[in-house]
Amino acid sequence: MKIQYFVFNYSRFTEAMKIFDSLSIRNCDTYLINCKSDDDPQFEETDRIRKFPNIYYSGQWNEALKLLTGDVIFIINSDVKVNSFDKLINKMENFYDKFGDKSGLYSPNHYWTPWTYNPVLLEDIGDGMKKVPVTDSTIWSVCADIAHKVGPMDLNVNKLGWGLEILSAYYCFLEDRLVVRDYSIKCDHPFNTSYDRNQADREWRSMIDKMGLNKLWDYYNSRNKYGFGWRGNDEVYLD
Repeated sequence: MKIQYFVFNYSRFTEAMKIFDSLSIRNCDTYLINCKSDDDPQFEETDRIRKFPNIYYSGQWNEALKLLTGDVIFIINSDVKVNSFDKLINKMENFYDKFGDKSGLYSPNHYWTPWTYNPVLLEDIGDGMKKVPVTDSTIWSVCADIAHKVGPMDLNVNKLGWGLEILSAYYCFLEDRLVVRDYSIKCDHPFNTSYDRNQADREWRSMIDKMGLNKLWDYYNSRNKYGFGWRGNDEVYLD
């Protein structure tokens, strides 16, 4: 399967370029979607580096969908740190190749995210991967057909982008496809955010309501069966 890589940046020139270069040097089909470009004059727009005003995560998602021609879309925020891109790429490729049409969504494990579970309660599918209801959208990948089913976001309804991963996972669930978190790979993400989390929460809930997906809430609440919000020993997450 062909994987396309997208770096979503918001005011982090150095970090964004480091990730972009790390993926590009590994011959990954990589794009950088820069948001709030007026604050990052160092960026020079190219075919692979796209500059936009403050379109937020949903706007970046929309631009990535326009460029998506592969079988899988991989997204990483520029404030995420990956211990080993080689291992991540290898395991992600193996997941999609191994499970084929049954594959849906793959993500490495990382802190901090609200989407944590007690690993003991999750179904193990081998090689460090466990089935989860939903992963996190700071670093993740999903099959292109699912991404296109989610489709572009209405920025007047949900500009901050919460819920994209939930909607993607829900569509995978409806098609009996795997949504997994790879606990053998550890990534780091800052706890603090530069946006209003309450606003983000209101926006994605409004989006789901406008889509009329009432049954999604049962799937969303299934997270509680797996120890949602669990904070355990870091050793569970390390290689």
